[in-house]
Amino acid sequence: MSLPVWMRVFAGLAFISAMSCSVMAMDDVDSLTVETLREAHLGTDGPSLLQLFRQYVLIPADRAHAQALIIQLNADEYEQREAASEELVELGPGVGALLRQATQSPALEVSRRARRCLARLGVAPVEVLGAAARVLAVRKPPGSVDTLLAYLPQSDDEQLTAEIQATLTALAFHDGEADPALVKALSDAQPVCRAAAVEALAQAGGRQSLRLLKSLLHDPDAGVRLRVARHQADMREADAIAVLIGLVADKAEVATEADAYLRELAGSAAPTMTLNAGKNGGQVQTAWEAWWNGVKPRELVEQVRKGTPDEASRIRATELIEELGDDDFTVRERASEALVAMGAVAWPLLQRATKDGDAEVAHRATECLAHLRQDAHAEITPSVVRLIALSKPIGASAALIAYLPFADEGPGVDEVQDALVSIAYRDGRADDALLHALADPLPLRRRVAGTALARAALGRPESEVFRLLKDPSTDVRLAMAITLVELKQRQAVPNLINLVGELPAEQAWPAEDLLGRLARDAAPGESSGDSDADRKQRRDRWLRWWQRNAASVDMARLDQAVTAAGRLLVTCYDGYNGAGRIWELGADHKPRWEIKQGLRGPIDAVMIGANRILVAEYNGWVT
Repeated sequence: MSLPVWMRVFAGLAFISAMSCSVMAMDDVDSLTVETLREAHLGTDGPSLLQLFRQYVLIPADRAHAQALIIQLNADEYEQREAASEELVELGPGVGALLRQATQSPALEVSRRARRCLARLGVAPVEVLGAAARVLAVRKPPGSVDTLLAYLPQSDDEQLTAEIQATLTALAFHDGEADPALVKALSDAQPVCRAAAVEALAQAGGRQSLRLLKSLLHDPDAGVRLRVARHQADMREADAIAVLIGLVADKAEVATEADAYLRELAGSAAPTMTLNAGKNGGQVQTAWEAWWNGVKPRELVEQVRKGTPDEASRIRATELIEELGDDDFTVRERASEALVAMGAVAWPLLQRATKDGDAEVAHRATECLAHLRQDAHAEITPSVVRLIALSKPIGASAALIAYLPFADEGPGVDEVQDALVSIAYRDGRADDALLHALADPLPLRRRVAGTALARAALGRPESEVFRLLKDPSTDVRLAMAITLVELKQRQAVPNLINLVGELPAEQAWPAEDLLGRLARDAAPGESSGDSDADRKQRRDRWLRWWQRNAASVDMARLDQAVTAAGRLLVTCYDGYNGAGRIWELGADHKPRWEIKQGLRGPIDAVMIGANRILVAEYNGWVT
């Protein structure tokens, strides 16, 4: 599959110069938002912002009356049209959304009079309302959730609705407890309010919101069911799959989304029959039911076991892969045949060999995989791991932990990590295989097991997890310190600070970012260098900050949206070499981190999380 049209056009522009750079300023959103409100002559305090939204809330009776009046704007009699215009203005700013819709009416008289009414009412532009919603997410005055939910049915702008949704998500939890107004909204009469509450609680609460939302898998509105089912399926709850399959036969938009989600889940095992504009939803639904009924959890676990090399197989396959690059053609041929004969157990090592620097090794490894691919159970795909997480068979955690070192770095390891979170506890008890893995000789297994147990514990991690804060591996210590601090475990903050003094800046920046979100304006200044002395100085400044603020710092600050005020993300494309680099400059204009390896012509990049970046590459074609 080729790149999307917009990306191909963008990529073509890169040839204008052999070395071109794009710089994306990460603005201080809060200050710009406040400026927008001040230019509109509005207060930026909580009560003023709440009043701004409340004046636009219409009771159902007034809404119905306003809709009838808008129809009368096109009445035959001039007096009727005039009277309707006057009554609409008398109803106040709450009719603004309906009038905005009316400005798009094909009836010229209706659109003209709607614009005149809007001008007389002085209705705030959607940009101002969006700015007000963003400030409410920070100010958090009492009544914010109720007010925004009351306004939401009137919102007629997609961007404004998204801003309100983001604010509701920011306000969804307080001290680990779901906001009562959002919980109440789960049973609101209006589907739009139920859907917004579901989205906010799901995004902010993750696994913590599973029980709150489960009953809405049977909501009368298909859109609400889809949101809940997607969230529950993301958390690897099997009950959601039957709901998603049922939605495939629903109205077109919902059916398409449900079908797309299931196809991503099933991978190559997805039904070959596809939706045809809602005409064959029932047939596709039947095909999905057959797929789901055909999932055999024990066979999936056995597939992982067979595809996990033991030490003898690992050594043998490694030796044979080295022989794929031998000078003797006969040796190369015999090595290829022997690797194919090994079967599924050679698969993960061959996958890595396809990226070998020796072109002959990479080529022959690819050919071996093509032979092995004829066995449908040779490859342990992301779909296999996801289905294990959904079905939670006995022995799943032990099999996945054993397989972990052979999973693809990055996405493959993350997939196993997420699966282990979903099976970390059974009947309220931590999984024995995961607890045992906390002392595994391999740092990767310790890190993944500890992270899974911590994330699955919903704020009450096992005591064994905290021991990893003193692990010999800095990778393990860093991952556990970040995970535990994100889970509001205050006692892990000093460990995070110590790592700032121990690790190079390019490795320690996620830890300092997290500390910065806790400290806000009280954060100590950054050191100018990255020597041992500079790191120690940084660590000592953070330790002094923590000693002064340990008892009072608000861990709930970590729930608020991450901003990147004052930073620059720089993407540099090297047209001669087809490579490039990406780096971020701090507020002091000094590099905070850099990516140089593994890039294939980066032309754009954007941060999509605290430590993840999405890169568009000119040479990064999808095949």
